[in-house]
Amino acid sequence: MQLQLVVVDHGKLIRDFGRTLAETERFPPERLRKYQLSLLSNLLTHARDACGFYRERLDFDVTSPAQVEAAWASIPILTRVEAAARG
Repeated sequence: MQLQLVVVDHGKLIRDFGRTLAETERFPPERLRKYQLSLLSNLLTHARDACGFYRERLDFDVTSPAQVEAAWASIPILTRVEAAARG
C-alpha cells in the first residue's frame, strides 16, 4: 500500500475560518439559527454515515433542518462506556 502525502495550507484554513467568523458573527438571530442548523445537519449526516451508534439512533431526515431541530433534544449522547463497549 502506497501512502500519499497531503499538503495542507494551515494559514489558508485559518484565514478562511476568520472570514467565515467575520461574516457570521453579525448574522441576525434567525439567519444565524438557519446557518447553525445547516452545520448541524452536516455533522449528523457524518455521524450517521460513520458511526453505528448514531446510524441506529438517527431515524429521521438529518438533512431537514425542521426535523433536526425537532429531534435535537432526543439524540442520545455517546458515553465513554458505550464507546469502549463498541471497540
